[in-house]
Amino acid sequence: MGFRYNKIYNHCLFLVIMERGNSILDQREKIIGFIKIRGPCLPVHISQHLKVDSLLASAMLAELLSEKRLKLSNLRVGNSPLYYLVGQEFQIENFYQYLPNKEKEAFEILKDKSVLKDADQLPAIRVALRSIKDFAFPFQYNNELYWR
Repeated sequence: MGFRYNKIYNHCLFLVIMERGNSILDQREKIIGFIKIRGPCLPVHISQHLKVDSLLASAMLAELLSEKRLKLSNLRVGNSPLYYLVGQEFQIENFYQYLPNKEKEAFEILKDKSVLKDADQLPAIRVALRSIKDFAFPFQYNNELYWR
């Protein structure tokens, strides 16, 4: 009798684990759908949407990141990065107000002028341009560094 009970218990346990596994897969797809609609998101937005603990949401985001289904910004909002899909890079600009003062100033100058010659900028702006990797992209022209 004990053997049959054990076998039934293990089968039920297996079904519960499989159900949880499927729900985690479903939640990962919900994350992708949510980011597709909303744009770049913080882990707290994902955890609120899924109604799960932020630690679990961060773990699911890390899995999606390792599978290269999501990308991670260099910009930090508080202490958290933004997660986004390929093709949503331009939407990170909506979060530029979270940049420190000099980086924000460098972003605004770059946005206003479109292309900046590195040698013509103040040293603080030059340093800021190098630190805003989500917004400023370097390129060489005639052996001089420019930013777009």
